[in-house]
Order: sequence, then C-alpha cells, then structure tokens
Amino acid sequence: MRITYGPWGETLGELAAAAKAAEDAGAEAVWVPELHRSATVSAAALAGATTRARVGTAVALAFTRSPMTLALEALDLDELSGGRFVLGLGSGVRRLNEDWHGVRWDRPVARLRETVAAIREFVARCGTGEPIDAPGLRIRGYRRPFPAARDRIPVYLAAVGPAM
Repeated sequence: MRITYGPWGETLGELAAAAKAAEDAGAEAVWVPELHRSATVSAAALAGATTRARVGTAVALAFTRSPMTLALEALDLDELSGGRFVLGLGSGVRRLNEDWHGVRWDRPVARLRETVAAIREFVARCGTGEPIDAPGLRIRGYRRPFPAARDRIPVYLAAVGPAM
C-alpha cells in the first residue's frame, strides 16, 4: 500500500515534525497546500525535516508567480530535498486569482499548459547559458551557476472540470 500524507501544524516546526512522523510511519510522500502559508516555504520546511519521502506542493497556484520564479523555486526545493521534490500546480479559480492575487484570469487550460512548458524548458536549459524560448519566457544571457539535483522535476496538476 502506498501512503501519502498532508501534514498539518500550527507552526512550521509542527508541520515539519508531522511530516517526519509520517515518513517514519512509512509515508512515501508528504504534501503541502497553498492557502494559509506559501506552499514553497512549507515544502522547504518539510524537505529539511525528512530524508526519504517525496516532498510536494498540493497545490501551488500556477498563475500567481512567473514561470521563471516557479522554476527557480522548484530547482531550489529539489536541491534542498536531494531530488525528492514534486511540483504540484493548479490554476485556482477566477475569484482567487483576480481578487486575492491581482492576476488575470483567462484561458486557464491553455495558460496552465504554457506555464508547465515554460517551467520544464527553464529547468532543462537554465544551466547551459543557451537562450530559453517558451511561453512567457524569453531569456538571453542567463546561466544558473548552481548544479541542479535533476534535469527534470516532476510536475503534477490539480484539475477540476472536463477541459482540465
């Protein structure tokens, strides 16, 4: 049986302790949401508290950060976790994007597809110094000087509705 767990804690320390306990009990993955905390900061706390379980965001909002910022956060979290990070993304809903985060809401299916493509392209090429051309990314003269834990980070998508 495969077990995954979404730990809860009042503090980041409690969240990390719950993730460690879940890993010790056999959980193969621990997941953090984005609502009351940043999913990426919470994932960093879990990465530091665990050694074997995959660490994932369930889910980070795909449109409230740029594709480059999402890719950089994923690369850093993958390094912190020793190659155990899974980037879970979702579109959220119109009200959440527009009213809470001040970002446009249009074409969520196409936009999510473009965001994932841009993240994958950045992760694959950011260490080469080569130009990066992807939806929402046109980067020249950039080379990330740190080695990546992996050249491909898994991206999981949360979806509601038939188009997603």
